[in-house]
Amino acid sequence: VFSINKNTCLVTLTEKVSADAGVHRITFHVRAKDNGISPLMSSVPITVIVTDINTHAPVFNESSYNGSLYENDYLLPFITQVAAYEKDRDQVQIAFSFVFDYSGTFRITSDGKIQPTRALDRETRDEYPLTVVASDGQHNSTSIVTVKVLDRNDNNPVLTFTDRSISLDENIPLGTTLVSGLPASDADIGINAQLTFDILSGNT
Repeated sequence: VFSINKNTCLVTLTEKVSADAGVHRITFHVRAKDNGISPLMSSVPITVIVTDINTHAPVFNESSYNGSLYENDYLLPFITQVAAYEKDRDQVQIAFSFVFDYSGTFRITSDGKIQPTRALDRETRDEYPLTVVASDGQHNSTSIVTVKVLDRNDNNPVLTFTDRSISLDENIPLGTTLVSGLPASDADIGINAQLTFDILSGNT
């Protein structure tokens, strides 16, 4: 790792050292010896401290993250948490931020927890891709967080009859179809949008 000029005691570095390899302190001994017939000598230890410098960008624990929350949740729940680390031993303070937060719709805490700042509406938007930045002040890295908004049954079915007046001849055969097709829709999804029909009144 080191070499020494035997005449001038000039010590030079001959190999690259890195604190990333776990080596932070190197101790070697320098010996001085005279040229007498019966040489005398002495030695002294020299310690070299390898100072860690910020050479690496933060590394996310996951290449991507996923989270979800129900729409219209005014408790503003915790969605997911990101985490990152550094290889640089002495440079571990990492700050998180968004590239774009949809006009302040989301926030991220110092420990990487992501939360909404308002209740969300799935019918307006059902998915939010967020680019999270991890920064150590000199180097940045990014990861993608996909937030899905889950459906609640918050929309009434909408009846879409184009003609609410039906004409029929008397003595029309039983079983004649009077209304066909699906005359209603629901903005929700899944079971919340599955419709059934019955006659509420006037069926006498």
